[in-house]
Amino acid sequence: MLFILMFFLAFWAGFATRRASLCLVRATTEIIERKPAKTLFFVVQAMVIALSLTIPAMLFFPEHIAFVTSYAISPYLLAGSFLYGVGAFLNGSCALGTLNKLMNGKIQYLASIIGMALGFFCFLMVQEFIILEKANHAMSVNYKFLFLLPLMLVVWSVTIIQTTKFLKENEESKLTKMKKYITSSVARDYIGISIFGLCSGALYLIFDGSWDYTNFIRMTETIIVGQEEADLNIIMPILITTSALMIGMGTASLLSKDFHFMAAAPKEFAMKMVSGSLMGFSAGLIPGGNDTLILHSIPGLAIHSPIAVLTIMMAIAVVAYIKVTATKLRLS
Repeated sequence: MLFILMFFLAFWAGFATRRASLCLVRATTEIIERKPAKTLFFVVQAMVIALSLTIPAMLFFPEHIAFVTSYAISPYLLAGSFLYGVGAFLNGSCALGTLNKLMNGKIQYLASIIGMALGFFCFLMVQEFIILEKANHAMSVNYKFLFLLPLMLVVWSVTIIQTTKFLKENEESKLTKMKKYITSSVARDYIGISIFGLCSGALYLIFDGSWDYTNFIRMTETIIVGQEEADLNIIMPILITTSALMIGMGTASLLSKDFHFMAAAPKEFAMKMVSGSLMGFSAGLIPGGNDTLILHSIPGLAIHSPIAVLTIMMAIAVVAYIKVTATKLRLS
């Protein structure tokens, strides 16, 4: 029954991302090009909605729901996050965007995922020389209450304000106009991101671990190289959620008639492989890809996660700026 629930939640999370993109490359590019920061708003709103579920659970059920393991803000974390951003920009999409585009028929992004696996394998080969220190954020019950209660109130307030604003802007779309309202662009965006946030938060609560596909790659390879023992109780849930996420994305792509099988030249495959390898290796340093950070670490209040996300976006901005500057110099 639990596996069915996890499949259901991951399916709808994947389905929702077809409407409301959470790609950090796209979010950063919109800001650089001075376009409305629509994608960044989606990312923030999804995390706020997820936190509106996870924070109360941590506050009132601390014996069952705990903080995610946090890592120290170290040179490895910052370097890994920056390199991940560079790899994501070269790839054209972050981890979530890569999977989304693959399920949209862009077969070249399969090379990106293979590259991620190769990159993480390279990280495992040098892991013994890298020390990833865990941050100590243990709190007494009283301090935890003083920290979580205000945070919960802020998160709930933002969620309520945004929902109220959305409903007021569309309050004329009632009864006879309900179908038009539900199918409108604004409504689909907000509904999509809300579904994603709710599913992400719920999966955090019912599964003790990260359910993203970057973590699935990590776990599979650590088992292959003998660093971990195969445990079906851990592998099966992540396999189910990864499969459901992909099926949800693919289903949404087919229903929206956006699916178009697109072949790619060998050069593009090679480029995706290289950029994916960079993402995979740097994900070992963070640790985790941007999907791990968004789907698991931030809802679990991991201290390092917002720093890592901001560093990834900064790296994307830097590389994008260099590319634009180089293009202008070449044309002048």
